[in-house]
Amino acid sequence: MQRQLSALGYPVVEAENGDEAATLLASIADIGLLLSDIVMPGRLGGRQLAALARQQRPEIRILLMSGYAAPAEVADDHTRDIPLLAKPFTEAQLGRMLDEVMLCPRTN
Repeated sequence: MQRQLSALGYPVVEAENGDEAATLLASIADIGLLLSDIVMPGRLGGRQLAALARQQRPEIRILLMSGYAAPAEVADDHTRDIPLLAKPFTEAQLGRMLDEVMLCPRTN
């Protein structure tokens, strides 16, 4: 994923799990996009991480991905409007989805 994002021109900060990602979100000021898998090791999964990110940074853009879940399965009160990218996907599909996420105004 890091190679694909870098190839698309996005600087990347990687986290091993949701807990580490939450720590990075709290400590790095210029993160504009959270790209997270729904299922991750650790205490925080993708939905919980997305909800936390929105609480801490209402302006952050979020894209969730999953090889298992359909959009209806991942929706909850905090993540209902977050786009979901189904795996597997191509670099071109990732690029198009990221362009959409970064250009669309936040609704919450």
